[in-house]
Amino acid sequence: MFFLVAALVALTTMTRMVEDERQEIGTYKALGYGTAQIASRYLTYAAIAGVVGATVGIAILSQILPYIIMSAYSIIYTYPPLPLPLPIDPLIALASGGLGVGVTLAATWFAVVSSLRETPATLMLPRAPAAGKRILLERIGPLWSHVSFSWKVTLRNLFRYKRRFLMTVIGVSGCTALLLVGFGLHDSIWDIIDRQYGPIVHYDTTIGLDDDATSLDVDKVVAYLEQIPRDEAALTRSLTVRDRLSGNEVPIDENAVLVTEKLASLHGIEVGGQIVLYDQDDVGNATGEGYRLTVTGIVENYVGNIVYVGRSAWKQVSDKTMPFSTLYSTVKEDEAVRTELSDTLHDMKHVSTVIYSDETINMYRNMLSVVDMVVVVLIVSAGALAFIVLYNLTNIN
Repeated sequence: MFFLVAALVALTTMTRMVEDERQEIGTYKALGYGTAQIASRYLTYAAIAGVVGATVGIAILSQILPYIIMSAYSIIYTYPPLPLPLPIDPLIALASGGLGVGVTLAATWFAVVSSLRETPATLMLPRAPAAGKRILLERIGPLWSHVSFSWKVTLRNLFRYKRRFLMTVIGVSGCTALLLVGFGLHDSIWDIIDRQYGPIVHYDTTIGLDDDATSLDVDKVVAYLEQIPRDEAALTRSLTVRDRLSGNEVPIDENAVLVTEKLASLHGIEVGGQIVLYDQDDVGNATGEGYRLTVTGIVENYVGNIVYVGRSAWKQVSDKTMPFSTLYSTVKEDEAVRTELSDTLHDMKHVSTVIYSDETINMYRNMLSVVDMVVVVLIVSAGALAFIVLYNLTNIN
């Protein structure tokens, strides 16, 4: 988009410059100067402007943009800070600058050569205005008669100078697209948190037990928490299991095999189709031949990929008893209560993690703030592009 707008701006500007110097060009041709000699004057001008722009862009933006992106990602990752000035890859810099200058020179050459094809005698005369012709709106008498003089001139010029019209339309539509991408990227990602926690996830505490935990270990934690769901029906008190499009709840029972929507989309899974689940080794690699299950429903979810399997459905494919290794509960939002609860649970055998949803939400919000920096870059770039296009068009008009 930026290269296209740069070409349009260069083409329009150089065409105007050549038109203003028609008599000089005609005189040069009459004195025997060749096309290349005359064109070199304008190409040199365009080359100097292009090289200066490319140099400034490489020198400044190669420092600013990486700094912004690295600062944003430092929220998630730890990396050794690089001292300024940041290193510049010569090949990438030359390729970028060369493309920018090349687009400008190509547009300039097109603008100059189209005029140099004319004879010296024609060039030394002012260009005859284009033959006037009625535009479509003029043929609609009742409508055209109510249009003011200024608007008539404006509308005629829009269709008379098609190159300028197209430059504005393409430039502004490109800027609008960039703005839409920027704001859309922000909204679509930030909405994930609000759509996951509250409408779908109702519990606010997750207690994780290690793989060696037995049912007695779980019962000890449950007894301490006093009330905890341990069956499919009670699960719906902690989670809303529903179809995203219809909003209807999807039944989760002993025979249920429910797949979250993103996982289903990634692997082309449909209701009635099959999914194969594998055991994992200590580092998360799939092991064994897997367990083939028939999918009974696809449910809405935004954070993580999950498969909900009922006990009877699991017994049909495996004799292995799956332990309860994760407990969902609700704890009142009191820091002292939560601190005491965490300390007590961590002292219990096989309890490995105690995570509160608001901590998870804050972690996600902190990580997603990276997106805001990218959005700012997109929006500022789009605004600068729109300013250049409209300023150049207004100046020419």
